[in-house]
Amino acid sequence: MDIDTAPSVTVLTLPTDGPSTAAGRTASGAEQTVPVPGWGVLDSMVERFAPEAAIALAADFAGTVSAWSTAPSRVVYTVAGGRDVLVGLSYQTAPTEILAAVWTGLSVAIARTLRDNMFEGAIVVDSDHPGADALVERLADLGIPVAGGSRAPEESSEVGTEIDDVVRVVALTARESVR
Repeated sequence: MDIDTAPSVTVLTLPTDGPSTAAGRTASGAEQTVPVPGWGVLDSMVERFAPEAAIALAADFAGTVSAWSTAPSRVVYTVAGGRDVLVGLSYQTAPTEILAAVWTGLSVAIARTLRDNMFEGAIVVDSDHPGADALVERLADLGIPVAGGSRAPEESSEVGTEIDDVVRVVALTARESVR
């Protein structure tokens, strides 16, 4: 009988689109795959409350969420029973307060899922989202052992770049029309 002495690694798969999962060995030695909240949570809130923030997130995700987090806010976001819950909203709530709460809540929900399922070893984040490296840092800040960074986004195609350019122009036009 061979004893498995290889270090355990949990793979946190967070695609830009589609379901997100954590897969690895638990403290009991069982291999397990569980669903985790993914980028769709943040992306849908950005689209709903501050579509112009998508440009800033694409250009400098870590800097943008850091700026959100420095502003005081009474808004809290959590995932409860599979539902998104925002608490503390008022007519004076700024969109960035909502997005900061969602970013914090998403990070905490992922960390809680990893802890609650007692995954062993370090976490490797497999994601093509521009926020993957910021999430790796945030999980480490929350006490989750992280092995390295994330998988780099794939090289964008010429068509993808053109679409990104069109999206940026539309977002800028929308922002200017609101002023």
